[in-house]
Amino acid sequence: MSRIIDTLGRRLSGKEKYYIRTAAVCHRGNMRSRNEDNLYFQGHILPMLHEGTDGIRLYRQNAGRGFAAAVFDGMGGESAGELASFTAADTMRGLLKRMRVESDEEIFEFCRELNGSVVRAAGKEKYVQIGTTAVILSVQGNEYCLCNVGDSPAYFFREGRLSLISVPHTNYRLLELQGAKGMKPSLTQFLGLDEEDVLIEPHIQRGVLQKGDRILLCSDGLTDMIKDEEIESIMKRRADAGQCVRILLEEALHKGGRDNITIILCDME
Repeated sequence: MSRIIDTLGRRLSGKEKYYIRTAAVCHRGNMRSRNEDNLYFQGHILPMLHEGTDGIRLYRQNAGRGFAAAVFDGMGGESAGELASFTAADTMRGLLKRMRVESDEEIFEFCRELNGSVVRAAGKEKYVQIGTTAVILSVQGNEYCLCNVGDSPAYFFREGRLSLISVPHTNYRLLELQGAKGMKPSLTQFLGLDEEDVLIEPHIQRGVLQKGDRILLCSDGLTDMIKDEEIESIMKRRADAGQCVRILLEEALHKGGRDNITIILCDME
């Protein structure tokens, strides 16, 4: 598995050892009757029907061996959201065992494979359309590669500053130009699109990590409840990844928890 994940990011530069400490949680929230989120976390995913993770999952490994994680936020009503997010997570798990994913072109193909699997699952279950967002991170040594389709966010935290590194695929700008206030933007990209109509075009971000850096992946169940400034403040105060994820989840639930909440925090050591 580690040999396959090695290809998802760039090669380790230099001889210094880096470790990645990760905490992950998925919670149904306070208002939803079902959990339509799913995740990929070191080869593990959640079943299609689930309440979330059993507490916070913790993991630490040598970053030189490679690491991959992802958050999928399903949509579609009834059981369609669960089917979409599970299908994407399960397909990712299978693809990483057989597919080289290193260049931008290979990442595009990887995302299109995920998209095709969701489209086929919809057809098999007689849905007109189902969909899920995807935000996917790989770390190889001290280098990372992130890609996203949809609006599930990814943040980079360094020296007390939090910055968004994903790009939301929505019609926000169009609504802004039209003066449509109070409307939630619609997605212009997600897994589950018929590529005869819309081509899947993931945003790709690459960078070099330093010890002490953090990367946060989440569903909008977190960011709809907690402002970026509050997330930054919590990440400043909480050095431990597990504690940080716990506080983020508790704050989101305390402020309403209107949607499913998935959080994966990766710390570079």
